[in-house]
Amino acid sequence: MIRAFLVEDHELMRRGLELMFAGIPDIELTGCAGSAASLMSLLPGLELDILLLDPGLPDADGPELIHKVHTLRPNLPILILTAQPEDAAAARLFDAGASGYVSKAVSPETLAQAVRRVAGGKRYVSPQLAEILMLRTRSRSELDALPPREYQVLCYLADGLRTNDIAVRMGVTPQSVSTWRRRLLDRLGLESPGELYVWAAQHLDPDADAATDGAVRQPANEPR
Repeated sequence: MIRAFLVEDHELMRRGLELMFAGIPDIELTGCAGSAASLMSLLPGLELDILLLDPGLPDADGPELIHKVHTLRPNLPILILTAQPEDAAAARLFDAGASGYVSKAVSPETLAQAVRRVAGGKRYVSPQLAEILMLRTRSRSELDALPPREYQVLCYLADGLRTNDIAVRMGVTPQSVSTWRRRLLDRLGLESPGELYVWAAQHLDPDADAATDGAVRQPANEPR
């Protein structure tokens, strides 16, 4: 059973989501908070597997709140649940530490899929958001031509790993990983680490087609 906690300031939306999750047998909505202040007061005592967060709370900036949450619970997966149009500004939330981004207008099945994926340590990127970011990238041939180390970093990003974890896996320093990540941003025409996380999850995650429609898989001729 996945234990989820919802942070949403609109009461009608909270009630609607409570009813929605009541019909999903493997996800339990254990509680709700209507403000950032309420969340931070409750968070130390909560037993949960994933936080569902509206980034538009009146008493906190979304990225700032994510940082505060991860100060107390560093490994807590956060799924952004928003009524705002999906656009490249979502990358700020990924930069801050969010693991997924989904519209409140999606079907219950899609929302449940996003929750399962993020709670399982993966990233969730909707096809709509991925398409917006893909418009800012260069050709697919540049992905196929990436140097092996940069490609390896990109694959680890798609798996949801952060810089220090990637460094341990690759047996290098975090500074080396940061250098390869900056080169990837330049090569792919992206502007921030958050955009790179989104792009990697859409293109290289071997399970991406379970969360998005028609994700591009890792090329077979490149080392993982």
